[in-house]
Amino acid sequence: GKNFIVNHYEDKNIKLEFQSFITDLKTTHNALEIDLSILDTVSLETLRNAYSFTGVFIVSTQKRSINQQIENGADLIRVNAGQLDLNSLPYEDWRPNQKNQKIVEESTKRILAFKQKSNEITANKSAKEQVLSVSDNLFFNSNVLLKNESKIIPFEAGVKIYSEVKISIGSTLRKENEFSIKMSSIEENLDQIINGKGLKLVFLNDTISDSLALRICQVEKSKNTLFCFSNSNNYWRLKDTPNLIFLNKSKKKESDYSIILQQLTGQLAFNGNLPFSDTLLTGVKTKKIKLARTDPSFCSVSADSLKGIDWAIRSAINGNAFPGCQVIIAKDGCVFYDKSFGYHTYDRQKPVTSESLYDVASLTKVVATTMVGMKLFEMGAYQLSDSLKDFLPDTLRDYLPYPSTIRNITFQELFTHSSGLPAGFPVLPYMQYTTSEIGRFDKFYCDIKDSVYSIEVAENLFLEKCYQDSMWLKLNQIWLDPSKQYRYSDVNMNTLYFIFKSILQGDPNKYGFDYTPDELKAKNLFVEFLYDKVYGPLGMNRTNYKPLDNFAKTEIVPTEKENFWRKQLLHGHVHDPNAALYGGIAGNAGIFSTTHDLAILAEMLLRKGLYNGQRYFSAETVNKFSSSQPNSFRGLGFNKPSLNTSAFGCADDAAPETFGHTGFTGTCIWIDPVNKITYVFLSNRVNPSVNNRIYQYGIRANIHQMAYDARLFE
Repeated sequence: GKNFIVNHYEDKNIKLEFQSFITDLKTTHNALEIDLSILDTVSLETLRNAYSFTGVFIVSTQKRSINQQIENGADLIRVNAGQLDLNSLPYEDWRPNQKNQKIVEESTKRILAFKQKSNEITANKSAKEQVLSVSDNLFFNSNVLLKNESKIIPFEAGVKIYSEVKISIGSTLRKENEFSIKMSSIEENLDQIINGKGLKLVFLNDTISDSLALRICQVEKSKNTLFCFSNSNNYWRLKDTPNLIFLNKSKKKESDYSIILQQLTGQLAFNGNLPFSDTLLTGVKTKKIKLARTDPSFCSVSADSLKGIDWAIRSAINGNAFPGCQVIIAKDGCVFYDKSFGYHTYDRQKPVTSESLYDVASLTKVVATTMVGMKLFEMGAYQLSDSLKDFLPDTLRDYLPYPSTIRNITFQELFTHSSGLPAGFPVLPYMQYTTSEIGRFDKFYCDIKDSVYSIEVAENLFLEKCYQDSMWLKLNQIWLDPSKQYRYSDVNMNTLYFIFKSILQGDPNKYGFDYTPDELKAKNLFVEFLYDKVYGPLGMNRTNYKPLDNFAKTEIVPTEKENFWRKQLLHGHVHDPNAALYGGIAGNAGIFSTTHDLAILAEMLLRKGLYNGQRYFSAETVNKFSSSQPNSFRGLGFNKPSLNTSAFGCADDAAPETFGHTGFTGTCIWIDPVNKITYVFLSNRVNPSVNNRIYQYGIRANIHQMAYDARLFE
C-alpha cells in the first residue's frame, strides 16, 4: 500500500515540515505516516476534524503512548518487528467504553477502505502482465548467437541493416547506435551488401533459395557481415557462414527487433541455445555491457502501475510545482520508463524533450566533483586522511596574514561535510554592488568581457578576475566550527574543486595532459580531466559546464528570473550564486545535463565502475565512496537514504546501500545496487521564482517509490 502513503513526518522536524503536513491533511484522502516521539499526546482526531482528513494515520510512538494514541485518533500503530514482544504491549490497560468503541469503529472503516485501495494496486499487477513478462523473457532467451568468427559482436556504432520486410526501431535506440536501415532484395543485392564498408546485418526471410544459402555460406569473415534467420530448418543450410544468429520471432509485434539489436550491441546479453529434436546447438554466450531500453514487462514491471507516475507528474505541473521535467527509471540495466513532461517555462512555448538541458544544481557534487575525486584517489593523488596543508599552493602564504584556517581539514571531512566549514560562502559582498548613482555596474562588474572583467556570471555581466582570486584567499581565512558537527555545505565541495584543480594544474603531465605553459593558462584542467576521463568515453555528449559554449539557448531549460543580483532570467547560466561567482564552473553546482546522460553515469556506477567494456573506476573505489562512512550517514560525496527518505526525494523501499543526491533546482539521482534500480529526475522548479511546491507534492520520492511498487514479482 505504499502508493497510498502520501508522506512521512516526524515531530522532531515540526518546524520544517508543519506546513507541508497541514497541506497533506487538506488535500489527500490516503495515508500519512507520523513518528511521535516528542509530541506523543497530540490529538490527531482534532487535526482530522479541523482539516476534514478522511485518510489513515499510521503512527510510530513509544510503547507507553500506544493506548493514548489510539484514543487520540491513530488508526494503525507501527511496531518494530525486530523487537516485537506482544506480551509487553500495554493491551491490558485498554478499557473500552462508549467513546472508545466509536473511535475503533470509525478507525476500522478507514482501515478497510485503505486496504481496498491497496488491493486495487495489487489487482493492477494482473496475471496478464505477469504472463507477458515471462513471455518477453522467454523470447529474449530464445535468440541464439550461433557463430561470431569475425568478432564483430558487440557491434560498434554505425551498423547497416538490410531486410526485405519493414523493421521498426525506436528513435532513441537508432540514434544511440547510428543504425541505418535499408529495405532491399537480399538475393539480388547480396554481393553489393557484403562488399560494402563497415558492419552489415542481414535479416533473411523464412524461405530462401538453395542458391542464396550457398552464396551466404561462401561469404568470408573479413566481410564483417552477420546473417540472421528465423526458420530453424534453415540452420543446416547456413551453418558454414562465419557470423550467424537465430531470431525467435514473436507473433506479438515488431519490437522483437529492438531486443535482438540490443543483444548485438551489448546492451543485452545472448544466453540462448537452439534445440532440435535430437540435439541442442550451444550458442555463444555474451555479456550485457551497457544500458538497454525495453518495455516494462521485460523488466518484470507493471506498465499499468507506472501510469500513476504520469498522473502524479501532471498533477504537480498543474499545481505549478514546476513547468516541466524529465524522468528515467531503469532496472537491471534496462530503461523501462523514459518520459518528458510539460514545457521549459509556464508560457508553454517550448516543450521539454529528452534532449532538453537542465541545470542539475547540487547533483554536480556527485556527477562532477566526486567523479574527479574518485579518479584522483585511484591515481594516488591523495589519501582520504590527508590534510589540505600538503596541497595548498606555496604562494598562498605570501598573501595571508595568518596560516590558512582550512590547512588541517582532511579530504574525508570535506567529502562527508564534517569539516567545520559553514554551509555557504559569504557571497553577499560580491552581489551587493549596485547603487542608485552607479547603476548596474561598478568596479566589480562590467557588461563587456575583456582581459580584466573576464568571469561571466550572467548574460552581459562579467566579474573582475581579481575578485575571484580574493574569494580563494577569503576561503583560507574563513571561520571553522571546532566541533566539526555535520553540516551540509557548498563550501566543502568547492574547496575540493579548488584543491583538485590545483593538483591537476600542478603536475599536468602526470595526469595525461601535454600542454605548454601558455596553453595551460587558458585551460581548466578540472573540467578537462572530468570530460576526458568520464563524460567523453561514456558518450555523455549533453553534459557539461557553461552549456552556452556548446548548445543553442533554445536547447537549455531556463531557471529563475532572478531579481536580486543578476536581474535577469537565468537561461544557460548556472542558478547557484556561488558557482556563478566562479564563472559557472564549481564543485557544488554548474553542470547542465539530461536524464539520458545521467542514466549512463548511474549505470556505470551500478556496474561498479565498468561500462561498455571500459573500466572507469575499480569496484573497490565505487564501494568505498558509495558506502556510509564512519560516524556519518553519508557516503564520500554521495548522500544516502535516512530514516526519513522522502525528505531526500528517495523511496522508502530503497535499500540502505542506495546512493545519490538531490539538487536545489528540483533534481535527483538515486542508484540502488541491491534492487538494481536507478532513477533520475530533472526539473526547473525554481522557474519563474523559487517556491516549495515540489516538496508539498513530494513528487521525487513518490515517483521513486512507484517504481518499487510496480514490480510484478516480489
